Amino acid sequence: MKNFDIIQQPIYDLVKEEKIAEAVFLLLETFGLKHKNLASIEFRDKADKSNVVFTTEGIVGKDCPQIIRVPINVFDFPLPFILHMLVHEIVHVEQRSVTLIEDKNLREIEAYSEGVFHDLYPDLPECPIWLEKQLASNVSRYYNQLDKIQKEKMASKMNLVNLWLEELG
Repeated sequence: MKNFDIIQQPIYDLVKEEKIAEAVFLLLETFGLKHKNLASIEFRDKADKSNVVFTTEGIVGKDCPQIIRVPINVFDFPLPFILHMLVHEIVHVEQRSVTLIEDKNLREIEAYSEGVFHDLYPDLPECPIWLEKQLASNVSRYYNQLDKIQKEKMASKMNLVNLWLEELG
């Protein structure tokens, strides 16, 4: 597992040079999150603490290039937070260009679950407890929107999430 202290300086050096996209790509590369179908990092307006939005955009289809759009001030936020937001979007890049999962609720459950359990990207550092709680709560929210058959298929994952939430308090 990589340590944020080791990678902070090269990332923030790029940020000082206003090479924000390069800094994001360095963070992705450092944690093994680069994806062949991620075409670029693009920017949206500045975010504040109460509303930080990252999105994945592009045509949904086999091997279609995707972009991840982040706030221009993305590095005003803590690295663990940024990394877990990027993981969520990298899962969406995979879903939109490789596995082609059509149901939004299933896509979101998978993406939020990755932030908690790190099944796809086991080298991720743990995220702050407040973020784990938020990610796990989002899994619950999307699970509750599934139909009965989908809920049955996802029951074991939801049981794990509920246990995790209980453990976190």
